Amino acid sequence: MRNRIKKLLFVLVALVMALGIAMSAQSAVVPIVSTDKADYSPGESVIITGSGFDANIELLVRVTRPDNSVITGDGSGTPGSDIVTTDSVGNFNYSYLLDGIEGLYKVEVLSSDNVLATTTFTDSKPLFTATIDPTSASTYQTQPYTITITNDASDPPGNKLGSAIITIPTGFISVSITNVTASDGNSWTGTADSAQIKLTADASKQRLVPGQSVSVTFSATAPGDVGIYEWTTTAYVNPNWAGDTFSLEGEQPVVTVNPVPTVSITITSSPSGGAGGTISPSGDVVVNSGSNQAFTISANTGYHISDVKVDNVSQGAVSGYTFDNVTADHSIAASFAIDTFTITASAGAHGSISPANPTVNYGSNQAFTISANTGYHIEDVKVDNVSQGAVSGYTFNSVTANHSIATTFAINTYTITTSAGAHGSISPANPTVNYGANRAFTISANTGYHISDVKVDNVSQGAVSSYTFTSVTANHSIIANFVELSPTPMPGSPDGGGGYVPPEPTAIPAPTPTPTPTPTPTSAEAMALWGIIGGIGHGGDIQLPATTATPTPTPEITPTPPPTPGAAAVSWALIGGIIGGTLFVALFVFLLLRWFRRPKPN
Repeated sequence: MRNRIKKLLFVLVALVMALGIAMSAQSAVVPIVSTDKADYSPGESVIITGSGFDANIELLVRVTRPDNSVITGDGSGTPGSDIVTTDSVGNFNYSYLLDGIEGLYKVEVLSSDNVLATTTFTDSKPLFTATIDPTSASTYQTQPYTITITNDASDPPGNKLGSAIITIPTGFISVSITNVTASDGNSWTGTADSAQIKLTADASKQRLVPGQSVSVTFSATAPGDVGIYEWTTTAYVNPNWAGDTFSLEGEQPVVTVNPVPTVSITITSSPSGGAGGTISPSGDVVVNSGSNQAFTISANTGYHISDVKVDNVSQGAVSGYTFDNVTADHSIAASFAIDTFTITASAGAHGSISPANPTVNYGSNQAFTISANTGYHIEDVKVDNVSQGAVSGYTFNSVTANHSIATTFAINTYTITTSAGAHGSISPANPTVNYGANRAFTISANTGYHISDVKVDNVSQGAVSSYTFTSVTANHSIIANFVELSPTPMPGSPDGGGGYVPPEPTAIPAPTPTPTPTPTPTSAEAMALWGIIGGIGHGGDIQLPATTATPTPTPEITPTPPPTPGAAAVSWALIGGIIGGTLFVALFVFLLLRWFRRPKPN
């Protein structure tokens, strides 16, 4: 029994050992080397990755090129392999720079002389295509061509296209570039000589990525010999025709040169839209098939080309057009329009100018009217910055250019003429007043004088000491007169001057101790009586006595001031004087006649 148990235990131990060996064999890691992709373009870097190697050991990485040469991975050209060190888990990364040799590359990882892992990759040039349009020409025909070069690399991260050279076929002459355009908007430049056309990106960053293209348009004259002519095109990775080249996909662009057809073509040319210009040659022009025909369009003086239509398709206001490689009938028609000019009109404040900024046809006239607002006047009118004076209208005659007209306005002013007589003043003197404004004046008399009258525009305003003109809209005048004050004022005189001077009152003593009141005449009656007496006694020299005061019982006589004569008293005094004077003269004549008629003694 024990032997059986021992045998059984032995079998179990053997099975466990066998299972452990099998599991250990299955868990062993096989070293692997790989690249980040299978195919590369010239100039790219190959990323080589290793895994499953022993940790922290040095390994040799050997890359054999298609020509069986081996160089270091940095592209320096030094023969031999590179050394790499694995990390703590047995992995490594390695970079290898391609230098443009096409074909199959072999990667080997060695420890001493033992190859632990291997892989391969390829390096192939990027592709490009080149096309030309048109693809045919007649002998000696001059026409435009466009060659388009496209980067056809299949892998978007692949190399960019930086420049190209196009070989001009023998026999083509007069090559002249008119335009170079990159489809992605990048900046490219083109030059041409008798042998080749050279295109280049202006900088490395302007190169074409896969899928983009560059086109060059040029004119050239075909050779006189018929045949097929190839425009051989070479594309480069870098600008300025340096570095690796691309591989052409497809055929090189070719142009087939054919003999000139003998068929005649008619081109009908005509000016349209009425007078205004010409097209030359005009009418029906016969052109050989495949030939070119140029036309010149000219506008008459005062007109311009409005449009040129070729086969009823507008070409714009071009002054010339050429039919190239004519193979069918065509038409060309030109239209013209009269030149127009703008007269810029501007008016300052307080007025207007009409019309405003009109458009005028060539050779036409244009009149303007200038108007000032109420209370203002035209100050100046300038035409093309040259003063024309304060004119109310201006006409541009036979207009052939743009012009300008500008007006300025000023407020109306008026003069108030002041005139002050002797012995006084008026202020201010002769002022100028703006339209609608007010102006006040002060009238002052000198010492010993007073204002006698103020006249405004010859209308008396009385003896006022001030006057104001309001809302002035015309010229005016103001005149002030002055008179001297009287040294002895007469009672009752309005101005205290002029009139008569009455004598001092005389005291009359009473005849008896008991005086009898004497009736006092009225002022007017007294003055009249005294006027008569005075007129008789003094021949009209009137002196009115004052009224005698009524005597009082006392011996002292107090004089009473004379009454103030009114207008009636003065009038009665005057009448009395006239009557008295007349009586005095009559009495004198009567006595004189009596004296001459007296009896004479014998």
